Amino acid sequence: EQHWTNINELGRDYDQKIAEAEEILQKDVPERHHIKAWIVKGINLRLLGRAEQNKLLIAQSLQCFQNVLLKDKKNIKALTEKAKSHEDLSEWREAINCYEDVLDITGKNVGVLNDIAYCHLQLDEDDIVISYCEKVLQIDERDVTALDNLGYCYRKKKQYNIALDYLK
Repeated sequence: EQHWTNINELGRDYDQKIAEAEEILQKDVPERHHIKAWIVKGINLRLLGRAEQNKLLIAQSLQCFQNVLLKDKKNIKALTEKAKSHEDLSEWREAINCYEDVLDITGKNVGVLNDIAYCHLQLDEDDIVISYCEKVLQIDERDVTALDNLGYCYRKKKQYNIALDYLK
């Protein structure tokens, strides 16, 4: 486990973290180390792609997460990070599919429900956004993200009194 002391820490030296992950992937180590290396490599490719505004790097991160999911289709971290990469590529439906897979595994999850709502917001599917935000509020009636998104959607629908109720 000692070869993981540095790679666990995500920092701004994305190239170094990617190289360290690739080094682990070349070693004959237990599969769990390869899974972790794929995730670290994917996260750092995505972050580097965002920093350099390079969509190709973000797209490459998707393959890293897919490599994990081929071995462990219920890997929540890989599914969540894959969804984030899809979001960064404005691939909203693909992100939603990944988040839905996470929900299938974890059950109700405020963060994931809000992420799904955000993706639907990007698709201008306000009624679906509202339904997901209402699910969030059933779990946490004070969730600021859900309240804000509900206010925004009702404002777009010109239902100002309802919007104000959520934005108070």
